[in-house]
Amino acid sequence: MKFKVNQNSMKKILFIAGLVSTMLLAACSSEESVVKEDGKVNAAKGITFRLTEEAFVPGVTNNGKAGAKGTRAIETQTVNLGNGLVAEVSLEPDTADMAPAATGVTRATVSDGHYTIYAVDASNVRHDGIKGTMTSGVFTPDVAGQEWFLNGGETYTFVCINDAVTDNGTGLRYTYSMPAGINQNAMIGVTTHTVSNTEHDVVAFTMRHQNARIRYQVTSYTTPCVGAKFGIGGSVSGTGYGITDYDVKGTQTARSGGFLAISFGPITMTADHPMTYSSIVETYKTSTPYVYYPDAFPLMYAQYTMSSGTLYGESLQAKVFPTALMNSTTLQKNHSYVYNIKVKPSVLYLFQDGTVGTLADKGTRTPIGVVVKEKTATEEGTAVALKEATVSGNNDFTYSTPYGSSSMFATTNSTTYADINDGQNDVNGYKWTWEAASNPHDHVVKANKYQDYTPYYAAGHYVPDVAVTGANVGHWYLPALGDWALLFKALDRWTPTPNTTYPKSGTFPWDKTKVNAAFTAAGGKGLFAFGPYGYLIYWTSTEYTQTMMFPYLYGISGNTINIDANAKHNITGKVRPFVHF
Repeated sequence: MKFKVNQNSMKKILFIAGLVSTMLLAACSSEESVVKEDGKVNAAKGITFRLTEEAFVPGVTNNGKAGAKGTRAIETQTVNLGNGLVAEVSLEPDTADMAPAATGVTRATVSDGHYTIYAVDASNVRHDGIKGTMTSGVFTPDVAGQEWFLNGGETYTFVCINDAVTDNGTGLRYTYSMPAGINQNAMIGVTTHTVSNTEHDVVAFTMRHQNARIRYQVTSYTTPCVGAKFGIGGSVSGTGYGITDYDVKGTQTARSGGFLAISFGPITMTADHPMTYSSIVETYKTSTPYVYYPDAFPLMYAQYTMSSGTLYGESLQAKVFPTALMNSTTLQKNHSYVYNIKVKPSVLYLFQDGTVGTLADKGTRTPIGVVVKEKTATEEGTAVALKEATVSGNNDFTYSTPYGSSSMFATTNSTTYADINDGQNDVNGYKWTWEAASNPHDHVVKANKYQDYTPYYAAGHYVPDVAVTGANVGHWYLPALGDWALLFKALDRWTPTPNTTYPKSGTFPWDKTKVNAAFTAAGGKGLFAFGPYGYLIYWTSTEYTQTMMFPYLYGISGNTINIDANAKHNITGKVRPFVHF
């Protein structure tokens, strides 16, 4: 008995992606019933073909190393991009828009393209079938009215290919060539099905990818990379690259090709979403479209060049990236990878509206501080003021406590610290400045009392040069020793070396030019810029365990900062306020 498939109507042959079976069958139910005449099945009913596309799964990296596990990033390499930009480069499993890495997982839509379907019977005889174009899930046959006869009740191997795969009549071949290959998503679907002589017959294909794919991506923060392009080049010699052969039933039989040249680009990179201002550091992923590589390709033979574009206000210089980090990776079909170039800004600023960003993307915003701790969805951020605090024209502050009074010798913080090693963990400057409950001496808010708590008052009454409109910007406060540590960790380094015989004091190196540039670039004032004796003191709000000892910082003409402690009454210093946002 013959089963007749008539392509004269879109309702008679349907290519459906991602619909449930009941919907597929409903598409046929409105047509006339199957009518048997002279032993044949009425072909007007047709077969419904369902195409789903195999989901790419996160790529396996470091698969050349003994005992390596699959889905993890290869160790990063640091690359100098020029113009003060430094990137961490890594090859990572791609998890964007992924289904779980499980056998048989498919995606709901099938890629647009031109498809060919044929059938092979149990005697290995091929029966040419139908061809057509898939656009947004709608299949349009190449030839209207074409008929395709198959025997009802007979089992066939149905094969579906897209045009990246060549049909030789007796077999299939996929040839990876440049530049077309880099855009080709070669797919082959194979299914065994017994043709039914009932009304409802559905042949389902899972279209399986024959290539691996990679996105080349710049990851940046607070602003996307703009105008960047990415080029790919290289070559590989040897056997097994570029040509894959299959038998008529779609089973891979051989891989060949002695030399494969790769040259493509430049590819324009686009950001995953438009730039927006935010108090939380926004992450942007600026990527190329997916680039396809043949199965088993050793990635170390590809070379990548980024050219043009701007990021954080700096022009990107042409840069050839090293391939050493991919020496151990051989690409696998149906696996997806990200070549990630992560570039962090050297300095982030807090703006008057409570958002953060770089100076290059400030727009109409005005910076009021340097970010030393980023805000997250669960933790507040911290910034340091661009300038020192001033009260009534004065910016040198001594505790206005009468010498010998009880306040001079009192412990005024509910927690004290033994020495520098202990005290550098104190990030409670806001608490010591604004919470009365943290003051066991007289239970007052220090920021509101000039007498006895002058530096706290100066910090708490700090006013930036522009009105602050961000509701998330809190009260300015006198930083604790750990707050100062955040500052230097963010901009340079913090490695104090305590004096072992006098643990309340110590030193640590700093890059004065680098740190101060963060402030002066935004119209602020550098730290430790001057002092009456060649150094400048800054107050902290930390208290050491020893009575009346308050650590303070001071810098001299060299690139060294000193930490020392003394009675609060005897020292005059400056106040550099901090704020949470």
